[in-house]
Amino acid sequence: MGTKSANRTLLALALGGAALFGCDDGGGGGTADMGPGMGGSPGMGGTPGQGGDPGQGGDPGQGGDPGQGGDPGQGGNPGMGGEPGMGGMGGAPGGEGTCDAPLSFTDNGDGTFTASGMVDGDEYAGTCSATDDGQGNPNPTADAVVAFTAPAAGFYRFETLGSEFDTVLYARTTCADDASELACNDDYGDPQAGELQSRLAVQLEADQQVFLFVDSYSGLDPMPFTLTAEAVQATAPTLTSAEAVRAGDNYGVRFVGTDPEGDVAFFGLELIGADGNPIVFEDGTTEIAPVPIGNFGGIVAEGENFTATIEFDTEALPEIADAASMRVWVLDELELASEKIAVEFGEPTLLANGDACEPGSAFEACPDDTRCLDRDEDETFTCSTVTAPTITLAEAFVNVPEKALGVHVMGMDPEDDVTTMTITLLDGEDMPIVVNPGDPAEEQLTELEVQFGDLEQEGGNFDGRLSGVLTDLPEAVVPTIANVRVVVNDSASLSSEPATAAIMAPAVIDEGAACDVVQAFDTCSGELECIGPDADNPFEDTVCSVATAPALTAGAAYLGEGEDPTFGVRVEGTDAENNAAGVYVILLDGEGAEIDLGAEPGKGIQLAFNQIARADGTFTGALGFPLSALLDCGPVADAALEACINETGDLFACFEVADMAFNACIEENTPALAAAASIRVKAYDTTDLQSDWLDLDLVAPPALESGAECLSGDYLGACSTEGELCIPTEDGLPTCQEPTVECPAAWGEVDLNASVQEDGSWQYSGDNTDAPAEAGGGSCGGGGAVIALAFTAPEAGTYAFYIAESEADTLIYAREFCVVPESELACNDDYDGVNSGLELELEADQRVTLIIDGYNGDAGTFTLVGMAGGLPELQ
Repeated sequence: MGTKSANRTLLALALGGAALFGCDDGGGGGTADMGPGMGGSPGMGGTPGQGGDPGQGGDPGQGGDPGQGGDPGQGGNPGMGGEPGMGGMGGAPGGEGTCDAPLSFTDNGDGTFTASGMVDGDEYAGTCSATDDGQGNPNPTADAVVAFTAPAAGFYRFETLGSEFDTVLYARTTCADDASELACNDDYGDPQAGELQSRLAVQLEADQQVFLFVDSYSGLDPMPFTLTAEAVQATAPTLTSAEAVRAGDNYGVRFVGTDPEGDVAFFGLELIGADGNPIVFEDGTTEIAPVPIGNFGGIVAEGENFTATIEFDTEALPEIADAASMRVWVLDELELASEKIAVEFGEPTLLANGDACEPGSAFEACPDDTRCLDRDEDETFTCSTVTAPTITLAEAFVNVPEKALGVHVMGMDPEDDVTTMTITLLDGEDMPIVVNPGDPAEEQLTELEVQFGDLEQEGGNFDGRLSGVLTDLPEAVVPTIANVRVVVNDSASLSSEPATAAIMAPAVIDEGAACDVVQAFDTCSGELECIGPDADNPFEDTVCSVATAPALTAGAAYLGEGEDPTFGVRVEGTDAENNAAGVYVILLDGEGAEIDLGAEPGKGIQLAFNQIARADGTFTGALGFPLSALLDCGPVADAALEACINETGDLFACFEVADMAFNACIEENTPALAAAASIRVKAYDTTDLQSDWLDLDLVAPPALESGAECLSGDYLGACSTEGELCIPTEDGLPTCQEPTVECPAAWGEVDLNASVQEDGSWQYSGDNTDAPAEAGGGSCGGGGAVIALAFTAPEAGTYAFYIAESEADTLIYAREFCVVPESELACNDDYDGVNSGLELELEADQRVTLIIDGYNGDAGTFTLVGMAGGLPELQ
């Protein structure tokens, strides 16, 4: 999601950075003004929108007084109105989704109403819609109009939470008049957590009609939406008191009040300058509201009483630095607001050394020379004495040909809480070197804060080192590095005095000696290579060893059919060190000429094996993916993004432009790849020693018999025996075999049914930090350490599974067969914040495997809850 310009998002939610140092995502029931059809006799409810010749006959529903326009049955048979008194509300959602023919709600009979359809076309915009496409064209997004008539006076809430795209929702009293807008909402919830649907509430009179516009925040692609409506109780919250504190750049506000519905969810601020007048923001406003309290703090409620606390800094709201005081208020989910309260800034409570404290709180402060720390890692924080680290030794090494940098520091730190180091590259004049000069779109950096590759600290002493490749530094600049300035940082944000180390060349070491695989601290002599015993973990336990290049003995290459054909390669070979890693590939056309893939001619593109089996100096490796993945369309997209940003400055719209450029590049160049007749391939190992080239004809993927080696995605061919799938084996490539629902014993599959709770739900608490990374990920991500849980449905129906709490960013996927990714039934990353949840329709006694994975390899403790029925509604 990109930047959205709305008053409620003036508070920045997050900061990001760039990694620069390589170290170890039917007819309608009439027109919109069918008011006269709202009364009539109850016989007007028929089959809504279906009566007679729909929309024909007489004048009923066209403008006369209720019940005029002919007796019921004249001028369109009964059915012209919907449920008695509801106009077109009860009918099928016919209509085109425009002001001339809006869609309708269906009365669910329980006080709720539902409408569904497609956003399509682009005719309307609300005050919180995307403003343009970055090229001056207004609001290029698909939309749809739904009409609603209030059955009684009161507040009504509308929400798109059942929709699966980034919605915008706004309401008008007059459909074609944008000045009649009552409310507009883009994202209800936390956009940082992917909560991109919309919710708003409006107050309506009985029989009052309102038009709801469902808009896509971005794009014109037709998308299905679900819109719900219901009457809600509404009382504005009351503030009884408020206080504000500031400590340097940190600010805190605490609200105390009452709210009968218990739905306080937002806060508002108005900053007051030293002159006593409100501070005016860049957009000409003086108020910031509504901002979700949950983005900056939380609420504690006891009955009708609540206490809400928010904390932020000047990076989130720079203007607050000029404020002498502020006016504050809170709002509920319907955005009904309390009265404003004026508050002066106070000072945080000063604690004593050893006192319990809340880390990061603006309302309390530890004494000088102390920090709020959890020294014993028992989740009890106290004000603790801190001391900055001291560097006693600093060394720096540069391997110019490899662009590799190594830094070694030793020193003292009484708290043993060293965390990172900050390095600055210096030239011969001791001037800082910009480490990312090739990217003018980014801030030019001379300092890099990096994690240690290895760090030992005990008894007040530390010894740490890091080696990596300066990926963004031009080759010509590397030889100009003369010194490295190093600062060591600890968990209390204290830093050492800087130490400067003169550059040294890496040492040359002999066979059998431990070595740095990055070749920053040392290089192996002669023809020796820095190799570890485990090719899947090439950075561990490496020593200088005699190394031989792999050799290819056989192979096959496959090209599928279709708009985006599949591409697969399988090779066999020998490799004494058992560290073969992948292949270089060149595509050749029917005349044997090389097809341009963006690589240096004759070099080929480097591809890692998807699957490899190594044993006793031999290997079998395979890889496969859509053919278009061989195209290097990234630079095309980057160029389009940069040009768009330079022209418009609209980052979000420019992402769309870059995406279109990328897709156009794929579409334009894939046919040339699909015309390939053969490939030239050579194997490489973890030290990039390479075999000779081997030429292979491209043939159609075959039908594979039982036991044949295969690859997920049918890149090497599809299993032909009915019921067989491509299933991983323990010591080789996957093979075509009959699938089993159970997971391999090494996975330690857990029986979720054994953890039934008193309320009939199932619950399991676990930790996947050290679990095996066997599942390979789901369609929504993952691929890290997993815990698998077996579940058997006691009866047919809907079952929900969700993470109730977790210290990691989890995701869940469910499979019919544990080890077969193609048998996935559902996958979810973020259902409730970063916690995951999914629903499954299961038959009685159907067994599934639930796999708890982590986003981008994240792992940690979690609690999974399973229950009959749908997922709980988020509050």
